Amino acid sequence: MALEEGRGGLRASDADREQAVEVLKAAFVQDWLAKAEFEAHVGRALASRTYAELAAVTAGIAAPLSTVQPPDAPSPVLEQRTRRKISQAG
Repeated sequence: MALEEGRGGLRASDADREQAVEVLKAAFVQDWLAKAEFEAHVGRALASRTYAELAAVTAGIAAPLSTVQPPDAPSPVLEQRTRRKISQAG
């Protein structure tokens, strides 16, 4: 997840977090991450508020060719945030 210069401090959206989780899923499926490592990274991605925090979570992991979700698919980030009681309110 490449950052444009100066963009790291901007707030990340749910869609940005979903994209990071998809990158992590692809890395896990391809055995680049162990299960515990994957779960820890996903937790950090869901709690990330800025692009810089998301970049740190996915550092060293190449993005898969396609991480596009069908528009009618439920949001995995929203589901995880609800389950873990994580809020963007600060």
